[in-house]
Amino acid sequence: MRRYLLILFAGVLVTSCKQDATTEFVKEISCYSDYSTVAWSDLSERYYRPNAGDWDPEMNKQIIKDFPIGISVEIWHLLQNARTDFHQKSLPLRAEASENIIKALDRTEAMFDTVFVRCVSQEYYMRLFPEMYNETMKPAIDELVIELANKQL
Repeated sequence: MRRYLLILFAGVLVTSCKQDATTEFVKEISCYSDYSTVAWSDLSERYYRPNAGDWDPEMNKQIIKDFPIGISVEIWHLLQNARTDFHQKSLPLRAEASENIIKALDRTEAMFDTVFVRCVSQEYYMRLFPEMYNETMKPAIDELVIELANKQL
């Protein structure tokens, strides 16, 4: 259903030359709606991060004591690269978007950090990251697409 929303929205926007930036953006970020469609290995190498676990000290309060530090660093690194990539892809749209759209983009971008917090605030298990990612990002991307469809740029 969610993928159909993305496809339907992209199809509607294709008919309008004025909406080219939005159409392109929706196509580019559709991969972020599901863990299995994100090119994690490409993202891992795309952006240089000298300190992979460089989260804000306040974030340490969210990490449970027994959460494996190596896994938390890896998850943080991947999510920050995904967040950076999402932001880079949104720049052409941001240049012409209304304040409401920019706020919607910022909310969606912040959800990458929410995925991290949801992961590290509970006991680790093998499918934790994919499950928390899908539970968080699918609705966030869907809401953004709906917001883009309903608002004028």
